[in-house]
Amino acid sequence: MSITQMEELQEQDQTLQEEKSKSTGKRNPPARNTSRFWFERFLAVIQRQNPSVIDATFLSQIAPSNEGKLLAQLKFLHVIDEQGKPTQLLSMLNMVGDEQKKAFQEIAKGSYQDLMAEVKIDKAVPDDLVNFFIRKYAFTRDKGINAAKFFLYLTEKGAVQVSPELTGFFSEKSSTGSNQNGSSQTSVQKIAERVARAPQREVRVAPQVSNSRQLTQRKNGQTLSEELPVIQATISIKLDKDTPKEYWDRVLALLGERKSVELNVTTESESQKPDDVEEQVES
Repeated sequence: MSITQMEELQEQDQTLQEEKSKSTGKRNPPARNTSRFWFERFLAVIQRQNPSVIDATFLSQIAPSNEGKLLAQLKFLHVIDEQGKPTQLLSMLNMVGDEQKKAFQEIAKGSYQDLMAEVKIDKAVPDDLVNFFIRKYAFTRDKGINAAKFFLYLTEKGAVQVSPELTGFFSEKSSTGSNQNGSSQTSVQKIAERVARAPQREVRVAPQVSNSRQLTQRKNGQTLSEELPVIQATISIKLDKDTPKEYWDRVLALLGERKSVELNVTTESESQKPDDVEEQVES
């Protein structure tokens, strides 16, 4: 069975569970990787529109082909009632400042009463949240992580105190998926940072001397001439004073200098120091 087929089966199973929960009057918490994206888009639309009833037709502009899932999500969060009418929480979410913060607090504490009663979120670790959703709602591990992430999103917006471990977990997870639209910009930024951290190499350009060579190229049937500078370098070689002249010639030949040079040997009988010979080489 392929991974795609497994995901489809999991999705179908989750849908059946949601339908069962609806029939018994219970709903599952948001547990998809798009839950936060849909919810924030919903809030953005509500700021411009004020519908009297929120149904699948209205939500089609926000979550095409997923209107039913978003509708169930809004009902679980008590933003709308079972008939799709906006609640007082929706009006508060449309506000700014402390009033909006209070709305997120009420959603986190009201819609997640079972979680708040069982898990001490000011001391909990990420595994505590994920395991709660897996145990309570028979979620898969991925859905448990998504559900925990959405809950922490609500606590962050509502300034509800959670443990440092949960704060770090939310920051790590949200930074991965919240910048999908700015992935290109992030990639460019990372490249720029790597370039800035790379060790800088000093490049020295030799001065151009009067002697030069001509480089002739043909491009599109035309002859182009480019003057190339001749680089002059001083090479210092140290060998023992008794080194035969033939060895010097070999060394110079390897360096590209095929002319013989006269050795300038200074004898120091006491120290027996090697002699220095400087040769001008043109390349």
